[in-house]
Amino acid sequence: MRASTMLGAALALPLFVPMPRAQTQDQVSLFETKIRPIFATKCAPCHGEKIRMASLQLTTAEGFLRGTDSGPVV
Repeated sequence: MRASTMLGAALALPLFVPMPRAQTQDQVSLFETKIRPIFATKCAPCHGEKIRMASLQLTTAEGFLRGTDSGPVV
């Protein structure tokens, strides 16, 4: 699977964006053990606190929702 496809699939998960419904412990566990490590190693180095390529910050929900210079990510 291509990295861009993996990232698109990961970003589409409602676990990263605050949702109006409560998250189950299984959802939180999935995010913390499977999704967050991908963001931390593959996304945050270029879209984190120090470096924000295309003005995209993926280390906060606010940054994710704000999107890039070109508009929303999702």
